[in-house]
Amino acid sequence: MFEDKSGLDINYLKKIIPRYFGEMDDDLFSGITGSISCLSIDRGDNLFHTGDPGDSLYILFSGRIQIYTGGISDPVKISGYVQHGGIIGLKELITDEPRSFSARAMRPSFLARIPSGAIKKAMQKDPQILFTISKDLISATNKPSFRSGENFTPGNILFVQTSSGIDINGFLNKFGSQLRNYTTSRTATPDSLKGDITRYSNNQLNDILSTLNRIERKYDHLLISCPYGNTGWLKMAGVIADKVYLLVDFSAGPEPTDFEKEALKHIDRRYANVEIVFCHRDDSLPKNTRDYISVRENLNHFHVRLNEEKDFARLARILSGNAVALVLGGGGARGYSHIGVIRALAEHGIFPDLICGSSVGSSIGAGAALGWNTQKQYDSCVYFSGQKPFIDLTLPYISFVSGKRIDKALQDIFGDYDIEDTLISYFAVTSNLTKIKAEPIRTGKILEACRASMSLPVVLPPVVKNRDFMVDGSVFNNVPVDIMQRLYNCKVIGVNVSSQEEYNLAGERFPAPVEFFAAKMKQKYLDSYPNFFSIILKLSSIAAASKLSEDARTANIILNPPVAQYNMLDMDKIDDIVQAGYDYTLSKMQEIKKSLTN
Repeated sequence: MFEDKSGLDINYLKKIIPRYFGEMDDDLFSGITGSISCLSIDRGDNLFHTGDPGDSLYILFSGRIQIYTGGISDPVKISGYVQHGGIIGLKELITDEPRSFSARAMRPSFLARIPSGAIKKAMQKDPQILFTISKDLISATNKPSFRSGENFTPGNILFVQTSSGIDINGFLNKFGSQLRNYTTSRTATPDSLKGDITRYSNNQLNDILSTLNRIERKYDHLLISCPYGNTGWLKMAGVIADKVYLLVDFSAGPEPTDFEKEALKHIDRRYANVEIVFCHRDDSLPKNTRDYISVRENLNHFHVRLNEEKDFARLARILSGNAVALVLGGGGARGYSHIGVIRALAEHGIFPDLICGSSVGSSIGAGAALGWNTQKQYDSCVYFSGQKPFIDLTLPYISFVSGKRIDKALQDIFGDYDIEDTLISYFAVTSNLTKIKAEPIRTGKILEACRASMSLPVVLPPVVKNRDFMVDGSVFNNVPVDIMQRLYNCKVIGVNVSSQEEYNLAGERFPAPVEFFAAKMKQKYLDSYPNFFSIILKLSSIAAASKLSEDARTANIILNPPVAQYNMLDMDKIDDIVQAGYDYTLSKMQEIKKSLTN
């Protein structure tokens, strides 16, 4: 880390300083900027550590700073990231306390350092500055320059053409056009910045980096193109990238090219997130994607059909933090209302970019992720119900139902498709009883993931995965909003179909079986007592129910279709349940659209 006063960008400061300190006259502005020094910090170096004096503020001109707690002997917990235009150190300015966190550069970063004394001097002359800073401190995590948690919206994105068969310029033209619907961006290529950098001296390389840094300050995203075989450009761009997309020609087969292997060798994944974009020349559903990612260290991936603008739009929304995620909860037959929800959303132009689900939500979500329309999803649910999956009773040692019928039904519906083959990124959520936590299943056969997510305890036998016992996702996380938000920076529509019904018991005790069936024959108090399945479902979702109230505060909206009157085995009432989800979602459409624009 070194100081360089010559690097001070006054015009940039004129845009940034009022954002945090409010408008100020020329004398106050000059007093602050006159005390500023410009810092350059290399990737991996710390700006400061926990416990250091809080004697200055920092404004990030370009780069990315990671905020974390813990140290060498303690686990590191990432609190968030600061990107260009962000400010670091407001809290210590007010409290005069040492740093409560550490800050390090995730790539070469350039900052302005403002001594706290200069700010306090300005506050004495204009107390309004203190009021503005206090408001900023309260709403710090709401500012676009700060992203809480491990997710963040990347600023510099490197696109690597891994083979000669891909038209990287055509790809970036389509992607950039879609990205500009949500944010500002600029594309940088070797040609636009004087060609192959291996021909230049260190001074010339520094000039190129300075140019890229200036561009970064003007745009939300800098899209950096790395043509096939340009190793010198790859090395330079890899150092300043927040995210790397490896563009892979799916039709060329699973084996990575030599240049793709070189890219993975030169990009340090401690600092840049690397993902695969499989490029497809036709509209057919991808197949055997697992073969492709197994030789690529199981990196996260996306599918883009080169002739489908909507696929480029989806990737643009995911990258910019504008993706719409649909999170579908469990609730037995009540979950059929998800079909009505999806249909109503589609009729109003709302198509999910990301999908996950628990229990029945996992299977309906999988169909949507495969690109099925709502009619095909409806037909698959009718088929599933017709297989009577819960009548194959067995010796009740592990469960009352053997699970053979549900296994066959899922096999018939999803066949050999893998989660990795879905056009829309998808995962199922299951409850790991061995580790006592909810877990996303992001790889493997769709039918196996759904089977694990739908294994209601006592009713169906658990699924064993890596020697762990997996049961219904609704046990620990019925509407897994938090898992989706942990994996993606996105807008979330959650759908809760679990019943919140209270039981209105007709007597002071539960009737004996003979009494119950006698009452049933006479049509007496049939709805007053919960049945076996209702009790199991209620017990299984107690933990998840209390968690849902927490997740509802972070989701953009939670939909609650009015399906409490149906029980988990009312599979013959699919038409009514689907219609209930559809009508309810239409009634909430204005609220849904408003929530997605906030």
